[in-house]
Amino acid sequence: MIEQLAEQTADVPVCVVLTDDRARLLVRLDTTASIGRAADDNHFAEGFSYGEGAVGTNGVGTVLETGGSVHVVGAEHFVEPLQPYACAGAPVRDPFTGRIEGTVPRRPRLWGWPARRSTARSRSTASPPESPPQSCLGHDERRRGSYR
Repeated sequence: MIEQLAEQTADVPVCVVLTDDRARLLVRLDTTASIGRAADDNHFAEGFSYGEGAVGTNGVGTVLETGGSVHVVGAEHFVEPLQPYACAGAPVRDPFTGRIEGTVPRRPRLWGWPARRSTARSRSTASPPESPPQSCLGHDERRRGSYR
């Protein structure tokens, strides 16, 4: 599933991740080395948690808080270092219980180029609302210790 999403967005610099139900990143695939470096700079990596309580509004924690798909663009991110990004995320639900087991997020960088933001949005809305699209995240220097 994650590999398919990364392939579908190969022409856009983006991170596709899978998290658990506590907002911890389990897997991250980068479509370019530069977006991977940017994700690393923001501590958007396996093992780190991006719950809304620690990071604020974002494409992982906000999905878990609302129970539905979200888009977070630019200054909608609570944490300033994430504001150059557009993110989208969707819940991954247990097919039998409907319980949210995690999220599938994607995180492209805006770079001030509206076409990239629209591509990310159109691709994320092309999937059914509860099927895996995307997200983003980063870090807040004051809370760095709470990420693991």
